[in-house]
Order: sequence, then C-alpha cells, then structure tokens
Amino acid sequence: MIGITRKILDSMILEVQSKNLTHEVLITSFAEVCAVVNGRPIVPVSSDPESPLILSPAMLLTQKAGCYPAPIGTFDTKDLYKTQWKRVQYLADNFWQRWNK
Repeated sequence: MIGITRKILDSMILEVQSKNLTHEVLITSFAEVCAVVNGRPIVPVSSDPESPLILSPAMLLTQKAGCYPAPIGTFDTKDLYKTQWKRVQYLADNFWQRWNK
C-alpha cells in the first residue's frame, strides 16, 4: 500500500510542481490521503446486509466505527489557483480517483 500511495503522490506532486503549494496545503492533503488509505477494508466486503461493520485500519487506529466518504464536489485544475481549501480538495479528489483505479 505504501508503494502504491507513493507512486500516486509522486505523480500528483510532479503535475502541480510549478504551482506554489504551501506547507499547510501539503500537510492537509497528506491527512486526506491518510484518511483514504486507512478507510479501505481489511477483509472482503460481504453483500449480506446483516453482516457486521467492515473492518478497516482507521477503525483499529481510532477505535471508532464509520467510514470516510470520498471528497464531495467536483474539482478541476482551475481550482489550484483559488483558496487553499479548494487546492486541498482538488488534490484529495485527484488522489481518490487514482486510488480507485
């Protein structure tokens, strides 16, 4: 998982390298990436509606049941030039799309 995550992050950073990303944007983006990676299921997901909750690394780390949804909204490359929040959301959405592939 670390190798896949690193490849995705390397390609994302190379794409936006010319844009001036602040330290806060990168740290917040990495927190979003951690939430995505740690939200994946550890065991195969059952289609049975009465099965217990899906076990994920985030559940083991936080000892809380729940999943972290995908970032809400659609974000384009033009959002890189807006507020820092939009930059983080664009990067999180980009990571989520690549992670799903």
